[in-house]
Amino acid sequence: MFKKKNIVSLLLFILISNSTILCVNCKPITIREGVSVYVIVDKKKTSKNTTPGESIKAKIHENVIIDNVTVFKKGDNALLYVSDVKSNGFIGNAGEILLYGATLYDSKGIKHSGEIYYKIKGEEKNYPKVLMTTGIIIWPLLLFGFVRGGQAKIPQMFPIEVRVKNDFIF
Repeated sequence: MFKKKNIVSLLLFILISNSTILCVNCKPITIREGVSVYVIVDKKKTSKNTTPGESIKAKIHENVIIDNVTVFKKGDNALLYVSDVKSNGFIGNAGEILLYGATLYDSKGIKHSGEIYYKIKGEEKNYPKVLMTTGIIIWPLLLFGFVRGGQAKIPQMFPIEVRVKNDFIF
């Protein structure tokens, strides 16, 4: 009988102490516009296999903790939006990808708008342009105009900064 009272008392104490701890964290937190959240893309995306208007799946790179509360959790989902894509071209022109806008999912699964302006450019090859201008005199060098520039590649597993677009209460 005495053991049962002790166990019940102990369980009651744990329940009460845990509920007071939970209530301390129940206070709403205001997340301000401009909070940085870093995301990573784990899929290989280039200017060749990306289209304007496409949304690219990403993951949150590291926990974002505000007032001792994890607002954005590592590994949670995010989306990056492709605004413009320019494929690599002849005469050594490089490909480009422009990321403009994002959606971030907080640790409760609620989506929030994010701001990003990230331009990725491939390697530009200059020697075909130089040879083309001198090729006016020496016409066989015009064949170097068929050299293509490099594809733009979204860096895999590289943190890309996205900023929260609007204030929200968490």
